[in-house]
Amino acid sequence: MPADWEEIEGAEHEGVKIIPQAIPTRIIKDDKSDKVIGIEYVKAEMITQDGGRPRPVAIEGSETIYECDTVIGAIGQQADFEWLPEKYKDDIIIERGKIQVNDLRQTGDSKIFAGGDSVKYGNSDAISAIADGFNAVKGIDKLLLGVK
Repeated sequence: MPADWEEIEGAEHEGVKIIPQAIPTRIIKDDKSDKVIGIEYVKAEMITQDGGRPRPVAIEGSETIYECDTVIGAIGQQADFEWLPEKYKDDIIIERGKIQVNDLRQTGDSKIFAGGDSVKYGNSDAISAIADGFNAVKGIDKLLLGVK
């Protein structure tokens, strides 16, 4: 997943283990509890063919298992808003597939918050999506306390 140094440092500060140039091959679960206990991956090298864009290619024999209890799948995608009830479509502004929000991730309807890839604010990466969640919590707190 592409990231700049600030995002990497922020993630590592939060306890995220970043494994560069790795291709996940399976998520390992405990047979009894069905909880995640690890992830298997292979190391990759970037190969450029015919002057094209570099792409990751698995390094044979580099299979590794990393013990963990959480795996976050972080890929950028376009949101599908077909599920949004008609009664909200006048208040929630969507431009080019992104919801407009304020700095507390509040939409045009003050009781609805949005973040991550679905919003027209900030970057489309996992760290920004997590920050959106923190900002939305601040907004929800203000809403519930009646603070303007």
